Amino acid sequence: MKKILLISLFIVAFNFGKGQDLIFKTDGTEIKSKVIEITKDEIKYMKFEQLNGPLRNISITDVFMVIYQDGTREVFKTENSDSKLKQMNNSTLTDDSFVDERDGKRYKTVKINGKIWMAENLSFNIGYGCWAYNNDDRNISKYGRLYNWEAAKKACPPGWHLPSNLEWIELAQYILKEREGSLNNSNKEQIYDENVGRHLKSKYGWNSDRNGTDAYGFAGLPAGYRNVPQGNFFQIGESTFWWSSTKGKYALSWSLNNGDYFGKYDNYEESGFSVRCIKD
Repeated sequence: MKKILLISLFIVAFNFGKGQDLIFKTDGTEIKSKVIEITKDEIKYMKFEQLNGPLRNISITDVFMVIYQDGTREVFKTENSDSKLKQMNNSTLTDDSFVDERDGKRYKTVKINGKIWMAENLSFNIGYGCWAYNNDDRNISKYGRLYNWEAAKKACPPGWHLPSNLEWIELAQYILKEREGSLNNSNKEQIYDENVGRHLKSKYGWNSDRNGTDAYGFAGLPAGYRNVPQGNFFQIGESTFWWSSTKGKYALSWSLNNGDYFGKYDNYEESGFSVRCIKD
């Protein structure tokens, strides 16, 4: 059993499964690992990409928190741990949900930076401008529907809305600042950064083992997209696009891909993309 001698939110049984544990250091960096043992002075671990060794160790005083592969957390008492934990708790509410009264569908929700997002893609059929991937309804329960831009603007349930480009930017900036400590990206409206993308991605479902950490409970799945004018479907397992409500020369969307990057794109309004709603 792991020795838990400091403040702990949960007691986690030791196992040799292949899921990764995340060690969050007090300097804001993180280590993908397999935790072996925790003593009063140090954490013994192996890097996730080197599970055959060597065994490494890190001082408890350099660690703020460990998130184990099953999602449970262990927080260690440091000078700033209370404020860090408060910030983390403000970021994620994984147990909340919402029922769309139009069709009775229940959606998981998550609170990030004080705003409540749906934690899965919308699947409501508004009767036009929306599709199941590959026109196969079996894909809806996992990936939701794909919508053109006009349909997406009307698809969210009462009390919710399609996020604006600014709301997507604020989401990305919040994660970038929390992960890197500053907004060092020179173009704040075009954030291509793996420190955003891989933490929004789900822990499963991405091809080539390009799964994310899902550190914020956003659970971004690779739902693919529908192109225009052919109406063909592409890249399920490889990428996802979410509409914003904002239009410049083209309608604006935000995308995750297999490279972990999260960024803004201009797109034709008839493209078929996923929808995440945000609470009014």
